[in-house]
Amino acid sequence: MLNKLNPFAKKQDDLAQDAAQVIENSNNATTSDPVKKKGIIGGLKDKAVEKMLEKQLASVPPAQREMLMNAIKKNPDFFERIANKIKEEQDRNGGNQMAASMKVMRENQGELMKIMSGK
Repeated sequence: MLNKLNPFAKKQDDLAQDAAQVIENSNNATTSDPVKKKGIIGGLKDKAVEKMLEKQLASVPPAQREMLMNAIKKNPDFFERIANKIKEEQDRNGGNQMAASMKVMRENQGELMKIMSGK
């Protein structure tokens, strides 16, 4: 139904999946410190995530890439939670990342639409 209302919905889902994957990769590459981002370490992690996003989203039009990167910067906890849910779903259902991503994105579609629209 969403795709009928918004022809770009599939593209946004794909972008969100890519972003969740990048965040998941960055979380796996760092130590699991319960303390929130602070100081130089936080800044380095932010920069690393931004660079990984740029590389992962190289084929995406610049306006959409910027929109997604801003959404991730403003809502890192949401995208981190999405990445963790995708990983859990993937582990539960035999490792199919696409199926896991689609299921988690559908479950969080309302919140994702709010974030992507800037509300």
